[in-house]
Amino acid sequence: MTVSADADTSFDTTTDLDLVDRGGRPDALDIEYQTHWLRESAKQHRLHMRIAYEVAADFQLKFMHVTGLGWFRYDKTHWAADDADKGATNAVMKTIRRLAADGLTDKDLYSDLVKAQTAAGAKGVLKLAAGLPGVSVSASELDADPFVLNTPSGLLDLESFELRPHDPLDRITKITRGSYDLTAPRERWSTFLEQVLPDDEVRAYLQRVLGLALVGKQLEHILVIATGSGRNGKGVTYEALGWAIGDYTHYAPSTLFERTKGNANAASPALFDLRGARFVALSETEKMARIASALLKSLTGGDPVTARGLYEKPITFLASWLILLVTNHLPTLPADDPAVWERVRVIMFDVFIQKKDRDPRLASKLQDEADGILTWAVEGLRQYWTGGLAEPEAVTLATSGYAAAQDSVKRFIEAVCTESPSTGGNTTKELHDAYTDWATAERIFAEHRLGRTEFGHALDRLGFPSVKKSRGMVRGGLGLAGNGGVPIASDPYDRSHEVSVPDADPPTGPWESSDDPPSAVFVV
Repeated sequence: MTVSADADTSFDTTTDLDLVDRGGRPDALDIEYQTHWLRESAKQHRLHMRIAYEVAADFQLKFMHVTGLGWFRYDKTHWAADDADKGATNAVMKTIRRLAADGLTDKDLYSDLVKAQTAAGAKGVLKLAAGLPGVSVSASELDADPFVLNTPSGLLDLESFELRPHDPLDRITKITRGSYDLTAPRERWSTFLEQVLPDDEVRAYLQRVLGLALVGKQLEHILVIATGSGRNGKGVTYEALGWAIGDYTHYAPSTLFERTKGNANAASPALFDLRGARFVALSETEKMARIASALLKSLTGGDPVTARGLYEKPITFLASWLILLVTNHLPTLPADDPAVWERVRVIMFDVFIQKKDRDPRLASKLQDEADGILTWAVEGLRQYWTGGLAEPEAVTLATSGYAAAQDSVKRFIEAVCTESPSTGGNTTKELHDAYTDWATAERIFAEHRLGRTEFGHALDRLGFPSVKKSRGMVRGGLGLAGNGGVPIASDPYDRSHEVSVPDADPPTGPWESSDDPPSAVFVV
């Protein structure tokens, strides 16, 4: 077997320190010293380890191996995952060819190169190189500065709003699609938002909230819920922003907040995929499963997250995201958990887009304004630094109404039942049937009503456990008031629990498509 030299220059194996805008940075000098040290250390080893040191020297600022994530390659603007280790493996073979000339006069080196250039040999060399200085990187080193946003136009400082050149030493693995450009057009985007969110204060609030989605740190522990009947622009809104933010966007499955059973050490790809994300969007148009409140609080509380991808080692990373839930049907949340409600913010999309006014090409048109949309979000962050989130009254009312609807069992007891130790009590079925009738009279959305099992759990929490009586198991101390146990429903015309939504003028712009009618009332 022979080893041939290769004049191919498509991959320059000489460490190119010109890639770094050093400016006297000591870490750049460390790379230069480290490269020299690796080449000298290679001479002290034999076989695959010798070649691995040479490979590690060539890999400086070009390839890195991240524990639990695998190989990455620098592509002038950011570090990208190396698909199936193809780039790194090819680079190993090029290092071998670079050393071939020296092998002609060094018998031991020649022997080492022959063994390393087989498929198994290259794999072994790559495995050894993965643990050497300047190549081995922990996941915590990636995208480590939460106040730097990588854009095609450069690295944007999210506090000073200044741009600087891209730099491999920042270990950034993500990049936006849109560039930061104060002159970029965004007329379609502005017109669209004015139509779907006609309230100026709500629209400005959304801009500040989505500005937070650019920061890799949870400055506000909130879960933002965009809701309303279909065809009202909420889907186009998050898709346009997600496109502009690019790699920092993660579209999570609707099951993200659902409680999972099983081994705590089992793979958790839904959580694993959150690593490094800044804007996490969940879209759910059907009735959602009950959300696990502990998980919701954890994912919005800034806590470190430990997760494991399929066939990967567990890694721990800090929460770096803002979560936007886009849904036609609000999920069920525990009414008696104030920590949950401290996090929830509801933005109502009330405008229904008539079929004749929908533009099927709107999404692609907004993609063309990615620069303007990203810059719009940056301006929202600038506003946040100046005055905070400044929640408008419409958001406060929508959120409090949502919370009140979740506390329907307590309201039912106050309106329909009598509480007394001497009360014989009604069965859970009787009480639930009455609850269903009452909820219908109160015009509470069906998705906010509890099933019989959940209803029973709620009675347990409120202090009405099942007790055995002569007529069977009943809820001791809790009985139905009124005529012979028939529930007394509230006046169906009493609208004191409703938040009025003013009718919107017929829209004139191009929007999403649907024939669903708009909601006129948000019941709380």
